[in-house]
Amino acid sequence: MSKSYSFFIALPDRGHLVRRLRIDEQGCRDFLGKVHDHIKAPDRVAAIARFCTNLREFYVGWDCRDSRKVDGYLFDGSDHWLSHFVKKRTTLECLILPERFCTDLSVKNLYLRMKNLTRLYVSRSNYYSLAHGLVEIAQSCNQLKEVHMDAVDVSISDFVEFLTLLPALEVLTLQATNFKSTAIHRPGTQDPYYIGLILKTLATNNPRLHTLSLHNIELPDFFPTISVNSFPALRILDMFDYRRGLAIGPSLRSPNSRNLLEFLRDLRALEVLHIDSLNLQLFDSDVLVCDVISPKVEVHTSERHGNLEPAIEEAVCAGRVTNHNEISFKRWAGIEDEFVRGWGCSAFPVTAFRGPY
Repeated sequence: MSKSYSFFIALPDRGHLVRRLRIDEQGCRDFLGKVHDHIKAPDRVAAIARFCTNLREFYVGWDCRDSRKVDGYLFDGSDHWLSHFVKKRTTLECLILPERFCTDLSVKNLYLRMKNLTRLYVSRSNYYSLAHGLVEIAQSCNQLKEVHMDAVDVSISDFVEFLTLLPALEVLTLQATNFKSTAIHRPGTQDPYYIGLILKTLATNNPRLHTLSLHNIELPDFFPTISVNSFPALRILDMFDYRRGLAIGPSLRSPNSRNLLEFLRDLRALEVLHIDSLNLQLFDSDVLVCDVISPKVEVHTSERHGNLEPAIEEAVCAGRVTNHNEISFKRWAGIEDEFVRGWGCSAFPVTAFRGPY
C-alpha cells in the first residue's frame, strides 16, 4: 500500500514515463477511508489522466468507488469519472475494466471514446446482456485487432455484425459466451450454440485472424465447409468443448463433430491445435486427430492425469500429442501476460505457455 501511495506522489515528475498501468487493491474503500482518506478514487483517476500523458494500457483491477458508502451494485456511481478519464487520456489503446462492470451502457460510454482502441476485453456481463454496444464499438474503433470475451451474453445477430465490421481482427477469444437467438438467426439442431455460424463468418470476413480460442463452448455437429483459402493466417486454434467435463459413461464419451478433420485439413497455416480429449478422437472412429493432421501442427489437449483414454495416453507417451494437466483458455488465447493476470474466469488457472506466437 505504501508503494501505491508513493506512485501517486511521484506522478507529477514521472507520469510521462508510464505506458502500462495496472492497479490492484482489495477492500479499496477500507484502505482509502482508514489510511489515506484524503485520497479519493476519483482523485486517483484524475491524477493518472493528467500526468500519465503517454499511457497506452490501463488495467482497472480495484474497487473503483470512492470511500463513501454507495448502495446498489459494486461499481454504481463511477461511470462518470471513468468516462472523463477516457475522454482526457486519448492515448489509450487498451482499457480493462473490473468484471461485471460491462453493461451495454458502460461499454458504449467508455469504449466509444477510445479511437485508438486495439484490444477489447469484456468480462462477466451475464447480469446485463450487451445490446448493440459491440456493433457501435466496431463502427467507431477501426484499429481494433483483439477481442477477448468471457461469460458475456450477446445476441448472435449483433455478434455476427460485429465480426463483419472488423476485417483487421487478429485475435478472438470466446470463453463461456452465451449467444442469444434472434428472428434472423434461430438455433439449429446441428449448431445450437452458433459456433458453426461464427466460424463461417470468420472464414469469410476476417482473413488476418491468427489466434482463435473457443473455450467452454459446444462444438457444432457439422463444421462449416471452407476452402484452403479460408483462414489464411490462422496459426493457433483452441477448441475446448465444455461437454468433455460432463461426459460420463461410454456412450457420452463419443465425439459429436462429424467433419472436424475436413475442417482442420483446410487450415493450411495452422501450427498449434489445442482440443479437448473428447474431440481428439474422430467421430465414429478410433483414429486420433494427431495421427491424421499435418505433421507440422503441434497437437495439445488438457486432461487431468488418470482420466485419459488408453489410446490418447499412448499417443501422449509416444510424443504425438502433448497433455496439460491444468485447463487454461488464457494459455491458448495469448493472454497469459502478467499484465492481464486475473482477467476473466478465475476458475481456470493461468500457467505459462510459450507457443510460436
